[in-house]
Amino acid sequence: REVEWAKTSEEAWWHLLTYLVKTKNLTFSSIWSPTYWLEVAKSIESHWSELKSLRKDVFDGPEAGPLFFQKLWPQLQVISCWDSGPSARFVGELQSLFPNVKIHSKGVWSTEAAVTLPIRDKKVLAFTSHYFEFLCLENQKIVKGWDLQPGQRVAPLLWTASGLRNYLLGDQLRVTEIWNGLPCFEFEGRLATADLVGEKIDESIAASLIQEIEVLFQELEIKAVPASLVANAHLRRYELAIVGSSVFKVKDQLDRLLERRLCESHHYQLARDLSQLKPATVCFFNEHKDIAATYLPDAVKGQVKVQQLITYQ
Repeated sequence: REVEWAKTSEEAWWHLLTYLVKTKNLTFSSIWSPTYWLEVAKSIESHWSELKSLRKDVFDGPEAGPLFFQKLWPQLQVISCWDSGPSARFVGELQSLFPNVKIHSKGVWSTEAAVTLPIRDKKVLAFTSHYFEFLCLENQKIVKGWDLQPGQRVAPLLWTASGLRNYLLGDQLRVTEIWNGLPCFEFEGRLATADLVGEKIDESIAASLIQEIEVLFQELEIKAVPASLVANAHLRRYELAIVGSSVFKVKDQLDRLLERRLCESHHYQLARDLSQLKPATVCFFNEHKDIAATYLPDAVKGQVKVQQLITYQ
């Protein structure tokens, strides 16, 4: 009730933290992105001096790491969250913070519909929930669920009892297998597109670029995370937001790589040739929440989803 009647998002967040700290018998947490629970954990750690009076049975402070949260929520068994697409790279961090807790894959769930159900570590089509058709992204044809084949990349079209008719969900899914006659999926990203001057950069380009730079960082043993590709309308350029300052020494190399990969898109190259866009560059941030504060200033704290492609206007 305190959260419901809070006058600001900051006040609501504080009430949430105090409630969670007081809830010693917490057994199950169902969230969307793993970054949400990571933000909860970091907020509790940073405000522990103010919160510790609520739990006098917890003697260890946040410096104890996973042991601290184990004592805070000794009965916590399961955290249900997204574990694929842009959320995948945060699952390991969440698991290391809660090593004795099972991270349960939420699969493809949205406000509009439950597309999959988790069965035997598979994301199986929830065929009894709604009527589904699928837009094949390779040829733009509509495919029935029973005609799907492994390897296809599709977007769900929903027909629901709540009134949605032929509704394009906007998620890009890959068919992983057919299990007992039912297609199984893996979430790859949103069908988002950034288009400042007609360059049409989609999320698959952003995802490929982020993955390539992640591999580069591993090879160079650089502890940094490429987070989001940002179409900055104010500066008329693309920016790759990176968490970690240790990578600054290779900034010029990253700038060239970023620009080279973006120029593989014909429309981006044309926009650069016509000087409609300025050269792409990388930007550094201390934490993921700093990216949201910069490019998503109106977002409610703790409710920012992982986005590989952001348009900042």
